[in-house]
Amino acid sequence: MSSDSLQLFITGVYRTGSTYLSFLLNNHPDLTVGLHTTNWFREQHKTARDALHYAEKRWGIEYSEGDLPPQTECENEWDAAMRALFETHRWGEKQQLETSNIPTFLDQFPNGKAISIIRDPRSVLASWTKYTHHDPPAHLQAPFNSLGALQHTHRFAERLAPDRFRYVTYENLAQNTCGVVQRLIRWLELPWPGSEEMLSQDGWANVPGSQWEDRSSYDDPKDVDIEASVNRWRGNLSTQEVAFVEIVCGDEMEWFEYEWESEEEFSVDEAQELIRSHSKDPEQRERTLEMFNHWRRSGGGVEMFPDEDVTDEETWVENQ
Repeated sequence: MSSDSLQLFITGVYRTGSTYLSFLLNNHPDLTVGLHTTNWFREQHKTARDALHYAEKRWGIEYSEGDLPPQTECENEWDAAMRALFETHRWGEKQQLETSNIPTFLDQFPNGKAISIIRDPRSVLASWTKYTHHDPPAHLQAPFNSLGALQHTHRFAERLAPDRFRYVTYENLAQNTCGVVQRLIRWLELPWPGSEEMLSQDGWANVPGSQWEDRSSYDDPKDVDIEASVNRWRGNLSTQEVAFVEIVCGDEMEWFEYEWESEEEFSVDEAQELIRSHSKDPEQRERTLEMFNHWRRSGGGVEMFPDEDVTDEETWVENQ
């Protein structure tokens, strides 16, 4: 297999800018980055053919058996699938809520690198509240997912080799896009093709054949202001919601230098009552309370979409 092969894994909680970062890195002429192309971890594929079938069914990416490269050229089945889909030995894939799987990815790929993108949990909650189609209190599940990502990222930043793992904050990416991308390209050991090419949004697409539009929760796609989105949670969350995020994510927020702003005391019982006060969707209320009770017992976050089984212990941070 090629000694200059590269496999890149990008992950984070929903509404953290992971799609934006993926498209920016995909601008590099020597790197192809896909969004959920195989969803390898979530779909638990066993073979390259499983992944190719998923990509065809989910995204309409056609393939033939002849597209698969010889196994001697590939690191593993995942690598074979991505090489077949993208026709390159330098590829990346973005998947959501898979921060815990970063060490697994790095173990599978000797040349692999991984990026965790994080964002102020208050901004994640504000954005998710407007973006999700699930009824309240499903939006209050976001802080528990943010906590899980912050906990994993904090641990990996201290334990994993810096030449293989990096974390990026949405705030830095939004306010210094060129600088962040340039440092990442250098870290990936790729040549810098120039700012104009790397920051261009021409030809961006969510899936093959569709034009990409920034999925801001607050701006018209044509008028999105990435930098202005940094502190958009101010004025879009209630005082109780801000306090809820800070009581759940507090210690990890401080490690990443997200300052608390709640002026009033907010108890754990009040946090629980905020969840209980939402009665529009009893099922989501119970799911959110399960996450809350798990956090209350262990201090741990989760990695979970609103439709997943909250009682599955494999999604709990301390079991990953």
